[in-house]
Amino acid sequence: MNLLTVSLLVMGVFCILYFVTILLYTGPQSAFLWFWIVTGTILIVAASICTFMDSNKIITPIYIKLAVVVPLFLGAVIFIIIEIRIISAGNKKVSTWAGYVIVLGAQVKGKALSKTLKSRLDTACQYLRVNNKAKVIVSGGQGNGEDISEAEAMSNYLKEQGIQPYRIIKEDQSTNTYENIKFSRKYLKGENPLKVENSLRGENPLKKENSLKEEMPLVILVTSNFHVYRAINIAKKQGLKVQGLGAPVDDILALNYYIREFFAVVKDRLFGNI
Repeated sequence: MNLLTVSLLVMGVFCILYFVTILLYTGPQSAFLWFWIVTGTILIVAASICTFMDSNKIITPIYIKLAVVVPLFLGAVIFIIIEIRIISAGNKKVSTWAGYVIVLGAQVKGKALSKTLKSRLDTACQYLRVNNKAKVIVSGGQGNGEDISEAEAMSNYLKEQGIQPYRIIKEDQSTNTYENIKFSRKYLKGENPLKVENSLRGENPLKKENSLKEEMPLVILVTSNFHVYRAINIAKKQGLKVQGLGAPVDDILALNYYIREFFAVVKDRLFGNI
């Protein structure tokens, strides 16, 4: 077997084994689980086709090779660029003087926090203890299998960790990242775009834009480290002055999260959310 065939086979087997690992670790309900079994199967089939062609000395026309190799190369370049941005954004330091912290919701099982949500809240608590003047907006509605809203569960946990109730604001209507930010924005005091709009009517548009940014308080957006890049870009698209603080994720599921996030970034880019 040539190098290409071996590479395809190794990657295919890895994908299948990772699929089995996630299945045993979290069960069949894990998001994006299908990707690994589908990709693994495609890669193994591709390796088999290459082996068959080599064995029968079938020569592939150059235009077919180019039609396959060029899109794959361009896709790989785009994938690497986006993943570098995702990884970089999730590991940046943030300012300690922000006026607000927004914690993005994640799954609640009944009334219990998932590992992902607990990690986000523990990260937020660390920041809130350093910056004891910041208020925190916990954002997340109530979904299937949840006895209470994610915001309620987050609020309860923060209080248990010693965060004063007067610092906690609950946003309990959102169902996704875009809504998390959109619905949380109304709680940000210091933002008064209508006032600025009226005072700058007829003036230079650039001056208007700068003044709007000055009115916006700095927000620290707390979410899982793989999710920071997309979340802060959605927030910036909505006009927030924001920095992202990444929370650690489960080591076994990290690869699944980062690969899934690539497709989520592409989707939000196509839909104009970022």
